[in-house]
Amino acid sequence: MPMTVRDPTARHPSASFSRLGVVMLVLCLAMPSAASGWQSTSTTVNGVPLEIRSSIVPAKPEIIEQSIRASWEASGSETRRFELPGGRTVLGRIKGIKHETVMLREGPQAGTTEMHVTVSDLGKPLRAPAAPPFKMPVGMQVNQSMEFSDPQQSRVVTFQLSSPARVAFVANAVLKAMQDARWTLQHQFTYGASPSEEARAFMGARDRSEISVMVVPAERGSSVWVILEEAAP
Repeated sequence: MPMTVRDPTARHPSASFSRLGVVMLVLCLAMPSAASGWQSTSTTVNGVPLEIRSSIVPAKPEIIEQSIRASWEASGSETRRFELPGGRTVLGRIKGIKHETVMLREGPQAGTTEMHVTVSDLGKPLRAPAAPPFKMPVGMQVNQSMEFSDPQQSRVVTFQLSSPARVAFVANAVLKAMQDARWTLQHQFTYGASPSEEARAFMGARDRSEISVMVVPAERGSSVWVILEEAAP
């Protein structure tokens, strides 16, 4: 195996992450199908194909981080580290044509870690990002699109859009755009603690597809979240 890992229990006698656990973790990072208990998902984010593996690991985040950093550094890779809201730690590296990112945060039980490993192959051609399922109103832009597909079930695409306009204006414009795109409105509702904080939501259907739209206040204008689900042919 090209990566060597320090045994974290050597300096942390109370750690529950055994030597076997470290080996299985590194195997999972190197070979997605090697470790059991991991869920794999293929997705495309802004046209970039990604493989995501997730699991709950029986060790504290700091123990796992030490093992990953030691392994990556031993293989000659430079580790990038970021702290994100919600107690999340993100580690990243580029190895050859692969870009690996590991997100860690405390798991549902004490002494466990929720772990997500994302691998992108920089050698693969980019795909055209999915387009929103309606013509976007003037001033609206796509910040992110994320596509999940399962040939046996459905294709799910989420979009995060933004507009400099207020919620009421954006919601009406989106509703009209949905209707112009032949979406049949099934439900709509308003929620929020006060009129200034109100958000709008719509649910619609077209053929065998369903759409959910949420328009919420943002620091500057509005954020629009769109979830499109298409049934498998």
